[in-house]
Amino acid sequence: MTIFAAVSVHEDRPSPFTGDDVCLRAGLSLPEGTRRPLFDDDLWDFTEVIGLAVHIPLANRRFNFAAIGDPRWRLVAKELIMAVLAPRHLAVAELPRAYRTPLHLRSCIGRLNELTRFFRWLEQRHVAALADVDTHTCEAYLAFRRYILDEDGSVVGSRHERNLSSPHPRRMYTPSKRTYTRTLTRGHWRRVCRS
Repeated sequence: MTIFAAVSVHEDRPSPFTGDDVCLRAGLSLPEGTRRPLFDDDLWDFTEVIGLAVHIPLANRRFNFAAIGDPRWRLVAKELIMAVLAPRHLAVAELPRAYRTPLHLRSCIGRLNELTRFFRWLEQRHVAALADVDTHTCEAYLAFRRYILDEDGSVVGSRHERNLSSPHPRRMYTPSKRTYTRTLTRGHWRRVCRS
C-alpha cells in the first residue's frame, strides 16, 4: 500500500462542497426546524438525525473539525469526510475509485478521529504542509500509534499488548487521499511510503 502526500496546492480553488448542507447531501433526515450542519461549519452536529441507533453516543454524532488546528488540514478533513458521506456529489461521483456507498456516521467519526490525531501529531513536529510528509514521517507516525513511549521517546509497551489497538492508520485514511485527490482543494498527492 502507498501513502500519498500533497505536492501542489490549489489555494485559489474553492472547495466543491462550499456552502453545502451536509445532511441534505448525505441523505440524512432532520426534524423540521433543526439547525442543519453546513460544510463550512467547524462543528457538524448530527445528534438530531432521524433514524440513528439510540446506542450511538452523542459524542460520536458531533464532528468537531475545530480540533484540527491548521485550517488547511481542517479543510482536507472536511472534504474527505464529506466525500465518503455523500459519494453521489458531482465532485465525487466522477472519481473512478471513489466509494459508491455512503459510509455510516460511526465510520466517518472514526476516520475523523484518526485524521485529527495525525494532524495534531504533525503540528507537534512542526510539519507545515502535507507536502512535507515523507516516508520517515509516515513510519514515525505508525510507530507513535503502535507503541507506548515514555517521556524520552523510548518504547515501553505496545498498544496491541494492552488491547488498545486501533485501525491501521494507512488503511484509515490513505485510500481516501489517493481516491479523492482531484476533489481535495488543498493539494494533490504523490507517492512517499510503501509497505
